[in-house]
Amino acid sequence: MLELLVRPRARRDLKEIWRYTVQQWGEAQADQYLYDLDREIQGLLKFPELGTPYDHVRAGYRRLQVKRHLVFYRRDGQRLEIVRVLHDAMDVKSHL
Repeated sequence: MLELLVRPRARRDLKEIWRYTVQQWGEAQADQYLYDLDREIQGLLKFPELGTPYDHVRAGYRRLQVKRHLVFYRRDGQRLEIVRVLHDAMDVKSHL
């Protein structure tokens, strides 16, 4: 199985998603949303080709949509790197 590496910017994205969700819908909903994101990210370790190729923005990147967020990742040998987790309404190109 692949090793998971969550890059610092992606960690910050996840913390911000949690904070925003707490403010809007409460802590229980924030916890559930991050659980759902994590479950999908863990699934990438078994099926790394599940996401859509995103080479037109960054070579080697793939994108997986999880509810209203896009998980951007790349595979580097036996490592799966989560690069960013962005809301689907954001200008993705300017954040990658």
